[in-house]
Amino acid sequence: MARITLKRLILFSAAAILICGSYAFFAYSNTVLFNRSHSLPGHIYLRKEIGTFKTGDIYAVCPAKNIAHTGKIIGSLIDSSLCPTGISPLIKILAAMPGDYIEADGIHDIKINGKTFKGSAPRKDSILPVYIFNGRLPDDSYLILTPHFDSFDSRYFGTVQQQNFLSHLSLVF
Repeated sequence: MARITLKRLILFSAAAILICGSYAFFAYSNTVLFNRSHSLPGHIYLRKEIGTFKTGDIYAVCPAKNIAHTGKIIGSLIDSSLCPTGISPLIKILAAMPGDYIEADGIHDIKINGKTFKGSAPRKDSILPVYIFNGRLPDDSYLILTPHFDSFDSRYFGTVQQQNFLSHLSLVF
């Protein structure tokens, strides 16, 4: 059995304090977001200014009050001071913007400009209402999705407005 020397104990303790302290700093500094869900790969995202919107990029989106309430009830969202609703932001892919053509029948994967967004079909056993739309997205309407079957995103609550976007994100880990 290996002996634990005082030097090893001090190094281990220092590393533990550094890791815990870094997590606490970043968790409360609002420069980093931690993704607690499995709907997107990665767990740590760096917040950046939004600039120009680009489909395919990842954004933090503050859910509107009705969406936040539903997300809290089903356990998808937790409390946070980052959004005006007091709920944590959604971390999602910007899938479609104003002017994009959407085909969402509430059963199959959503099509955007004729291309299928794989993994965006609503769950068949979901108790949530589904987004049904066929046409061009109007001004100030954005579709946020992930390719995960269990994601709480636009497949259920529809479009979000530009004012709901909190920040552009880049994956750290």
